[in-house]
Amino acid sequence: MAEVCSICSGSIEPKRTPDGVVYWELGESAEPVNDGRCCATCAAEVVLPWRMVLARRRRAANNA
Repeated sequence: MAEVCSICSGSIEPKRTPDGVVYWELGESAEPVNDGRCCATCAAEVVLPWRMVLARRRRAANNA
């Protein structure tokens, strides 16, 4: 059974080696968006930008 993205509700595709061998099936961490797992697209387009925003906020707070 395929894992489901906690952000877009789409399927989480397994990661494969160039030879096609599956080496990871659980997707990416969706933190800080939610506590679940997400697909690679949501990780890149939703989660990573949020992590960058939070890092900038922490940096600004530390420099204040």
